[in-house]
Amino acid sequence: MIKMPKIERKFSFMIHPLELDDLVKGFRGIKAKIGSYIIPAVYAKFPKIYERFIFPHIDKICKTKIFEITGIETLEGSIEGFFVAIPYTSDQIKNNRGDKEKISEILKSIEYAGQFAQENGAFNIGLGAYTSVITQGGKLLEGKLKIPLTTGNSFTAYSAIEAACLVAKKRGIDVEKSRGGVIGALGAVGSLCSCLIAKNVSSLIIVGKNKNSIRKLEELKEYIKQYSGIDAEISIEAEKAVKDCDIVISATSNVDPVINDYTCLKKNSVVADIARPEDISYKVIERRKDVFVLDAGLIEIPGSPKYKLDLGFPKGRNLACFSETVLNAAQGINENWYDSSVTLEDRLKRIEIDKQAMKKYGFRVATDYIRRDHKPVRLNNI
Repeated sequence: MIKMPKIERKFSFMIHPLELDDLVKGFRGIKAKIGSYIIPAVYAKFPKIYERFIFPHIDKICKTKIFEITGIETLEGSIEGFFVAIPYTSDQIKNNRGDKEKISEILKSIEYAGQFAQENGAFNIGLGAYTSVITQGGKLLEGKLKIPLTTGNSFTAYSAIEAACLVAKKRGIDVEKSRGGVIGALGAVGSLCSCLIAKNVSSLIIVGKNKNSIRKLEELKEYIKQYSGIDAEISIEAEKAVKDCDIVISATSNVDPVINDYTCLKKNSVVADIARPEDISYKVIERRKDVFVLDAGLIEIPGSPKYKLDLGFPKGRNLACFSETVLNAAQGINENWYDSSVTLEDRLKRIEIDKQAMKKYGFRVATDYIRRDHKPVRLNNI
């Protein structure tokens, strides 16, 4: 076999600990190692002390570190990169969105991590998990970094719909006659999913968060009708909305699950849970063995990827947002892929670019993983 040349452009991907206990994995220095054991205990028992004395200095306690990524062998050549981490958890980022002072500290940490990646030779940087949410899809970093940014949302949406439809067909669901539902339909990923699945199913319901989202749901409904011909229904009650759905896509940015009632899902339905942390309660998964809760957004990475950090993904798999970052670097795409700076139509066009790149470089959508105990578990038979 002919060995392809190495792609010189190096990618980077920004991450953060899901929980305070994960701090020990992601940061360097003796202070971080000591702090990673002390900090969670203080946070649990003395939250006010934590908020006042530790939170403002967490980025000084836990210094940014990079984790090299090797072993990715695309059809066009090998490519390398690294993870770069910030020391804030999902809860801290999500729950402090209304606190300007704390959000300012988090944004400074994200900006510093981006500059750190830049100084270490990154061609681009992907914004993982809540770093994308808190920076408004990268918009708040505009002009602060010299390397292009991507959220990976386009590729995430495409891979989730592709996987959900493939699994549904394998499980005997007639997708073209099925009913689809999208929870978190107004989000960056959810809005794309709503449009994409509308071209596959016969009826659709899109779900927003509360009464304040109804006007935007109506606007999305109109766009979906123009895009696919489907006249979608709208709802702000997630569990009620999905009762009759054969295929459910859940893509909120909630810290806690949005599906907690195990009776609300249709028998033998397929649920694609894109969210991190997950939208479907573990208790629901345990009670409803007939429902296939797909660990959506996973991609088969070509080669034998090696990470110097255990993120809990199966061997050879990683998230679509990560994969889009790799593909953009491989292609040399030297522009920001902000969600907030382009229209929904433009973001849908980006998916076509991702699909072509996916084929060219040998990436594939993973359809054989379900959620069990907050982790992806492979199934031999779907």
